[in-house]
Amino acid sequence: MSVTTASNTVISVRDVLRSQTQDVHERLHDHPMFVGSADGTMTHRDYRSLLSALYGFHRPLENAIRKVPRTWWFGLDPQPRLRAHRLAEDLAHLGFDWTCAELLPVAKLSPIDSAGRLLGCLYARESATLGEHVRARGLDPLLGGGIEGRRFFSGTPDNARLWREVCDALETAGAAGHLDDMIVAAQATLESLEEWMNRAHARV
Repeated sequence: MSVTTASNTVISVRDVLRSQTQDVHERLHDHPMFVGSADGTMTHRDYRSLLSALYGFHRPLENAIRKVPRTWWFGLDPQPRLRAHRLAEDLAHLGFDWTCAELLPVAKLSPIDSAGRLLGCLYARESATLGEHVRARGLDPLLGGGIEGRRFFSGTPDNARLWREVCDALETAGAAGHLDDMIVAAQATLESLEEWMNRAHARV
């Protein structure tokens, strides 16, 4: 699906979502909890706090995603889009004691109640992965070489394919009348993450 603006410019659903979420994307990119992971100044304590905060957001979000009907996925495979387990692996590498996992704060998120809101949520999550390889490299001074301790930010070789698949699904869902719900969900997901990271930063 393409969208025609008032000036008769034709843009894709992905471009609409990017425009509608640009401000919060930029704020998250510059958030104090993320900055050190990109510029090589992250300390062990700060990195553990960052991973713990992200786990507290992504775990309940993925729990919600798992509950939606398969027909809402527009042909996407849910399994490779689940990422919270990588945060758990990174925390374990840092020595986190999982017998204390219940002590980690967990975000309370709104339910995903339509196909459009699922696709908007997926856009918000997967668009955020596009620059995470930069954060992964920025962790070299802290973690050394290899992938251990940074699996969440490193992603997998399938990242580019998974992103293309989401973009195709966005266009299909937009053509099916889900654009408004996608915009609302994409904005809400990123704004909820921003609020959650602000609260986590205040606890550090």
